[in-house]
Amino acid sequence: MDNILIADTGNNRTQVFNSDGEFLFKFGKINTEGGNFNFPVGVAVNKNQDIVVTDANNRRVQVFDQRGQFLFTFGQLGLKDEEFVYPLAVAIDAQNNIIVLDGGNNQVKVFDQTGQFLFKFGTFGSENGQFIFPSTLALDNKERIIVGDAGNDRIQVFNSEGEFLFKFGESGVGDGQFTRSLQLTTDSQNRIIVAESRNNRIQVFDSTGQFLFKFGAPGDGIGQVNGPSGLATDQNDNIYTSEAGNHRVQAFTSDGQPQLFLGSMGSAEGFFNTCSGLAFATDITEGVEGSTGKLIVADAGNDRIQVFSLNMITSVEEIYADLPEELQLEQNYPNPFTSTTTIHFAVPVQSQVSVKIYNSSGTEVSTLVNEKLNAGNYKTEFNVNDLPAGIYYCTAQMENTTKTIKLNISK
Repeated sequence: MDNILIADTGNNRTQVFNSDGEFLFKFGKINTEGGNFNFPVGVAVNKNQDIVVTDANNRRVQVFDQRGQFLFTFGQLGLKDEEFVYPLAVAIDAQNNIIVLDGGNNQVKVFDQTGQFLFKFGTFGSENGQFIFPSTLALDNKERIIVGDAGNDRIQVFNSEGEFLFKFGESGVGDGQFTRSLQLTTDSQNRIIVAESRNNRIQVFDSTGQFLFKFGAPGDGIGQVNGPSGLATDQNDNIYTSEAGNHRVQAFTSDGQPQLFLGSMGSAEGFFNTCSGLAFATDITEGVEGSTGKLIVADAGNDRIQVFSLNMITSVEEIYADLPEELQLEQNYPNPFTSTTTIHFAVPVQSQVSVKIYNSSGTEVSTLVNEKLNAGNYKTEFNVNDLPAGIYYCTAQMENTTKTIKLNISK
């Protein structure tokens, strides 16, 4: 089984979900203590299934086990070999070495699996092997290190020792051209897949840098992208991109056909704030039947990581077949309840949606959701806190449609 790891940068966190997209667990919050984050950006998984995260604003790399338990951290602000100016991307090689792109220092630094510095390469400039504000890196199955040299609008390819091999790309909006803010990944065919957040598209190249095809266009609809900020591929060469502008993750087939998207703007479980880096791994959470992948999201704006388990879905029709033609609000469960209940609702089209709780006198006592959501199925939890027992009403509203259910709090 393959898993997906995503950096949800704006929320500074990681969360975990099961194969139905149900939340499993999360870890991290904003501060400087080990195990917490300030703008997590890149994420990768090693052979031991440990999760490695670049904690950009804390100028360090952190390592967690597959359950999100903090193991160790290395790095701090500085110019020494073992220090970082602004660590962005991370990858793991066949020896479990940790390869970090220090974008603020225009260098790639390689550490062993314990965080001990091994070697580095790169300086500021536009010559071969030099970088200007590099934004991303990835490895292919030949152990080549591929760097998105955003300031030079090009991709550079190095061997595993950091020796320059070749480059491709130039400034522009045409095929094979780039305009800053690059993200990249590779697949089983060693194709090099590049996302551009300014041009809002994804380009696919062969292993030598020859342009093959492109997909995506600006927007928030199916198959459109807004600020693609991370890329990953699974065992079937499906392509996943996180979108900082749409606060979601979207999946495409290997030839660029849209499959699904997950998430929306927010701080509740399953929502994102500027998600960024993505990665796959095996069995992040054991005991979940029927799943073929897990999705770990670096929720940077919320300073946390979220984790999902995904079934690979092969068509948009399968994903959207269960969406209603109008807003739906299901009866909460359990009901009656004493402390917490779960409320499911479905949104047919992207819209501003609110879900609120009222007492029997019509006074609003809680707002559960109040934000713009993509079409999809959602759930939220209502915690009664200090509310007295009695009858309450949950109302979901979008545009000119309102749905209401009755809740029964018993104590």
